[in-house]
Amino acid sequence: MRDHQEDMLQAIGEPTALKYESDGGPSLSRIAKVIRENVAEPADSILQLRDWQMFNYLVGNWDGHAKNLALLYGKGGSTPKLAPFYDLVAIEFFNAIKSGVWARKLAFRIGQQDTPEKVTLEDWRLFAKHIGVPANPTIDRLGSLAESLPDVVKEERGAFAEKFGDKAVYDIFERYIRRRCRWVLNQLIGGG
Repeated sequence: MRDHQEDMLQAIGEPTALKYESDGGPSLSRIAKVIRENVAEPADSILQLRDWQMFNYLVGNWDGHAKNLALLYGKGGSTPKLAPFYDLVAIEFFNAIKSGVWARKLAFRIGQQDTPEKVTLEDWRLFAKHIGVPANPTIDRLGSLAESLPDVVKEERGAFAEKFGDKAVYDIFERYIRRRCRWVLNQLIGGG
C-alpha cells in the first residue's frame, strides 16, 4: 500500500502556476498556518519548515517553492506529517559555474526580501514572526547551520567522489558553500 502525498498547492487548493510567492502563490506564513492546522506534530514541523528555508538560503536554492513542500499521509489516511524535503538544488552554485543562467529571486520571501543579498538580520526576525517562532532562537539556528554546513559538505566529499568521480567540481562546490556561509555569518555578526 502506498502513502499519499499532496504538495502544499494541492493542500490549499491553489493551481500549480502559483508555486512562487511573487506570482501570487502562498507565503511561508500561509504554509505555516496550513501546517499548524493539519499535521500531527505542528511545532516540530514548523521548526523543520524554518530549517528548510534557512538551508535553501545557505546553499543558494532560490527555487524552494510551494510544490517542494508536501504533506504525507500514512496508511489509512491518518493525520499527515510534513513530508521529507526534496528537490534541494544549489541553484546559485550553478550560476557560479555558468554565470547567470538561473533566476536569483527567492521563491519565498525572507521578511520583506526576495533578493538574497538584500536579506538583513531584521528580515530574519520578520521571517520568524511570519512563521510564528521566536526570533532570537531562529537567528541562533541560522548561525549554527552556517557554522556547521561547510564541515558537513567536507564530510560528504568521499561519497560524492565515489558516486560521480569528479573531485574538481566538488572542490568548487565546497569553496562556494564555505564562502556563502561565511558571508551569512558576517551578516549576522554585523547586524546587516
